[in-house]
Amino acid sequence: MKNKILYIFPENSTFIRKDIGFLSRHYHVITPGHNWKTKSQTPLNFLKQFLFLCRNLPGSKAVFVMFGGYWSLLPALAGKISGIPVYIIPGGTDCVSFPSLGYGSLRKPLMRTFIRWSFSLCTELLPVDESLVLSEYSYHPAADYPRQGFRYFFPRLKTPYRVINNGFDPEFFTCNPDS
Repeated sequence: MKNKILYIFPENSTFIRKDIGFLSRHYHVITPGHNWKTKSQTPLNFLKQFLFLCRNLPGSKAVFVMFGGYWSLLPALAGKISGIPVYIIPGGTDCVSFPSLGYGSLRKPLMRTFIRWSFSLCTELLPVDESLVLSEYSYHPAADYPRQGFRYFFPRLKTPYRVINNGFDPEFFTCNPDS
């Protein structure tokens, strides 16, 4: 019998389905069925997530959460209380703030607070690239901040992290020199 893990995400996408497929080779993966994209559904989603965690967290070996956001706080808190490890996978927008471009979850004060709390409560952060930890930013001439990454925006964060780069399919991404 496979060990049970929970995999939580804000909305289903191709890379989420690939992660679940990969993890399912070794674990019994349980996922919630709700989508966090619609802002008006956020209070209802908190209730649904609370019930999901009450039903599924007991007996789980770990919880994985893709991206920091509203959806990562309750799992991180539940993991802290229960002693079940919770790993948050920062994937990009949850580590940057570009107000002038209208991009980045950290530019929104309430979302930024939820991300900070989640990152503080979880067992470990598993960013998909080192640039999400801390990086100099010089690409945009009128950059809002000289640096980006969760270490820049949350300098007192004590949560350990380990970079696990995204993979890619070399059969799909090919180079044709004649094109």
